[in-house]
Amino acid sequence: ANATIAGPHTVAAAARDVAATVAHACGPDAPTPSEPTALLADGTAPLVLGHSFGGKVGLAYAAARVEPPIRTWLFDSNPTITTGAGGVGEVLAILEDAARDQVYSTTKAAVAALVERGLQPATAQWLAMTTEKADDGGVRFSYDLDAVRALYDDHCQTDLLPEARALDDADRLGLVIAGKADVVPRDLGLKHTYVLAESGHNVHVDALPEL
Repeated sequence: ANATIAGPHTVAAAARDVAATVAHACGPDAPTPSEPTALLADGTAPLVLGHSFGGKVGLAYAAARVEPPIRTWLFDSNPTITTGAGGVGEVLAILEDAARDQVYSTTKAAVAALVERGLQPATAQWLAMTTEKADDGGVRFSYDLDAVRALYDDHCQTDLLPEARALDDADRLGLVIAGKADVVPRDLGLKHTYVLAESGHNVHVDALPEL
């Protein structure tokens, strides 16, 4: 979450951003013009795909539309309340500890600080892509940690299972579960559920052909 973006930092607000983006990106007046018929009658995107956090945002977008998308796909995304999301809570806690009010001599030193606190090097390097120059020299993480925490907490506390079941009953939802992850319960009562037994959380990387 960028510090220049105003709140609220919620799943519902993110879904409204999706709606605004679809409206801006489609139609004859868009930066890259497209046919208005690419959308449904009320301007809804006909197909929505979301992975992890993005799946819940996509579901919130679909549920808020007068005419929902023809199909909304959730890729290893838990639509109901959760106490965590594939270890993201632990990663965020480490980032908060390492990043808040901290300045490092180099980006490499920032990565080392994350690794020392228990993150895998690849994850630490990915998070450190957001470092920026500090006013007094060195680098710091540019995350708005309060916004990130608010968004993560709202994601965990938002229950969209009733909306998921309504779309599922209308044959407008698909849920893909990563068999080697522990993110989505398998007993949600959604008939259009598919398990990729050998995939980790990043199903679009681990099991693209099957997907």
